[in-house]
Amino acid sequence: MTTRDTVVYSIGHSTHSIETFVALLRKAHVAAIADVRSSPYSRWQPQFNRDTLRKSLADDDIAYVFLGTELGGRGIDGSVRDEHGRVNTGESPNRPPSARV
Repeated sequence: MTTRDTVVYSIGHSTHSIETFVALLRKAHVAAIADVRSSPYSRWQPQFNRDTLRKSLADDDIAYVFLGTELGGRGIDGSVRDEHGRVNTGESPNRPPSARV
């Protein structure tokens, strides 16, 4: 696969079992997951907690990288928020320049 053939999907985990989630990823030929949740944990769906998800994906040869600090919606300090408390996605100092809007 060339860079030109690369496809990026935006997905959510819903309430799927990890087996169903991985099967859906496989069906779409997903090779890697970038987790952009600021808090990568779920009280109601623990199979999607960061460490559990990473291990489950690794067991199925799907790469996992956590990018919640860099790309998550909460930011890491007040400097990334505007006067209304919303994350200023275009100017976040923690975002790599290529990811800024």
